[in-house]
Amino acid sequence: MNNYIAEIERYLGHFEKEFSQVQSLQVTDGYRAPIYQKMIYVGIIDALSKCIYPRRGNRERFVTFLNEFSGWEHAHKISLPHIFQLLEKNPEPVFSELRAYVITELEKWVSGEIVTLDREPEIAAIKKLWPKEKEHQKPLNGLSVEALQHCNLLYSYRNSLIHEFRELGRGIESQTDDCPYYISFSYLEEPDEEVWELTYPVTFFENILINCLSELKKYLIQNKINPYNSYQFGTYWIDELNT
Repeated sequence: MNNYIAEIERYLGHFEKEFSQVQSLQVTDGYRAPIYQKMIYVGIIDALSKCIYPRRGNRERFVTFLNEFSGWEHAHKISLPHIFQLLEKNPEPVFSELRAYVITELEKWVSGEIVTLDREPEIAAIKKLWPKEKEHQKPLNGLSVEALQHCNLLYSYRNSLIHEFRELGRGIESQTDDCPYYISFSYLEEPDEEVWELTYPVTFFENILINCLSELKKYLIQNKINPYNSYQFGTYWIDELNT
């Protein structure tokens, strides 16, 4: 066996072992187990992304790796509730055509049903209606249309898990859920207003991580890449001191 293949097996074997252990995680307060699992799953995705994109920033590395290796078919879809909220905060007439489209699509969702991401638009459909002027490209605190794609929303979710130890939104998931979805809620503080809560269930994270491990292995072997070449090893905690 070529040395680089042995290194690939050793590298991925480490993460596969950790993944297997986390899948069987048991927590005394049972409903908290998914948040611990999700935290470690996104951590593994982060770690894997470094061997392919070692010089990119955290967001770009994570999102690009996700798009290339996860096989998530809806990663580029635009979240309708998120873009509706963006347009709510931007009542300018220049967004009228886009706003009408978003409202029409959301009105197709029926209260109480589970809405999966296949019912949301591709980014091309939104960009076609998005104002072309430069001043409207990022209409709210630097947010672009790309920020509303699910691949970028998942990165925001990842940040909340790792940096704040909490999940975003108020969705409810069960152990049988295996793909992201929305479900409508009305809350006591605003009983007349219905909101669509987005949920990324833990099994979804497991599925995309399985795909990432499988596709990454194929890529590394086909391209004869030793994943350890993207890392610095040595006594010192600052990479530059070990070169």
